[in-house]
Amino acid sequence: MTMIDRSPPLTVIMPVYNTLHFLPAAVDSILRQSLGDFEFIIIDDGSTDGSSDYLATLRDKRVRIMRQKNRGQGNARNAALRHTSTPFLALMDADDISHPLRLEKQLRFLQKHQDVGMLGTGFQYIGASGRKGLSPPLPDSHDEIMSHLLRMRHALVNATIMARTHIVREIGGYRIEGFGEDWDFFLRMGERTRLANLNETLFYYRVNTRSSTYKRFHEMRLRFGYSVHCAERRRQGLPELGWEAFMAHKSSNGALARLLEAMDEHALYQYKLALDDLLDSRQARGWLRLGYAAMSSPRLTAQRLRRGCSRFISRIKGNQS
Repeated sequence: MTMIDRSPPLTVIMPVYNTLHFLPAAVDSILRQSLGDFEFIIIDDGSTDGSSDYLATLRDKRVRIMRQKNRGQGNARNAALRHTSTPFLALMDADDISHPLRLEKQLRFLQKHQDVGMLGTGFQYIGASGRKGLSPPLPDSHDEIMSHLLRMRHALVNATIMARTHIVREIGGYRIEGFGEDWDFFLRMGERTRLANLNETLFYYRVNTRSSTYKRFHEMRLRFGYSVHCAERRRQGLPELGWEAFMAHKSSNGALARLLEAMDEHALYQYKLALDDLLDSRQARGWLRLGYAAMSSPRLTAQRLRRGCSRFISRIKGNQS
C-alpha cells in the first residue's frame, strides 16, 4: 500500500478567531513539521478580521477548513473532533508556534508508551514581536501533573497536547465552555489515562495581554477552581455541583481564606502583565511589575521559591548520579 493510499496517523486541530496578525506563522509552523503525514483541520470560529480570507488561500492538500459561527475554542475543537478519524490528534492555537520536531517527537513517544493517553511538551514564552522569554519548567510524570492541576498550578499547555483520539471521545471532549475548559479537560483525561510532558521546548506560547483585563483573569481563575472542585467531588464519589451552587459554596469560605486567595490572584495577574512588558521591550516596567507581584503575595512568592530550590537540588542530584 502506498503512502497516498494509507490514512495518516494524526490530525492537527486548530481553532481560529481573529488572529490574522499571527495566523500565517502558526499555520506555517505546522505545515513545515518534520512529520509530514497528517491531516490539518482548521476551524474558522466566526472570524471578522480577514482570517477567513487568508485561510481561503491555503492550497496544501493536508489542510481542511471548517467554518462556524463564533462559539468558542472548546466548541470548535469538539466540532473538529467529530470529523477526526485518525488514531491520534494534536492541538494547536492560531497565535502560537510549534517547533519543527514537535509532532514527530510526540507521536514517537505515544507509540512507544502505550500507557500514556495524553502528552504535552515544554514551552517558551514569546512576545507579540516574537521576542523569546522564559521557559518555565513543567512536571513530566502523571502523578506530578495531576497534583499540580488539583492545586491550580501550571502543569500542561493546552495547545501542546497530543492525545489518543478514542480516549478524548470517551470523555466527551471539551465540556465547560469558555475559561476553564482546558483545566476541566486535563483533569478528566487524567482520570481516564496517564498524562505526561516531554521535557523539551517544542512550543512557543504567545503572550499578549493587551486585550486582557483583571475581570477576565478573575473569571478564568474561578473556572479553574470550579474544574478542580468538580474533580474532587468525582474522586469522593459525589455528584458535581452546578456553577451557581459552586459559587454559593465558595462564598461561604472564611474571610482570611478569601483574602489570601485574592492576594494570590492579584499577584498572578501582575506576573502575567510583567511577562508581556518584558517580552515587548518594556524592561523597566516589567521588572517593577515582577517586584510588585512578589510583594503582593508573600505566601505565593515563598511557594515559588521553595519549588524552584527543590527543582534546582533535584537537577544537581540527577547530574551527580
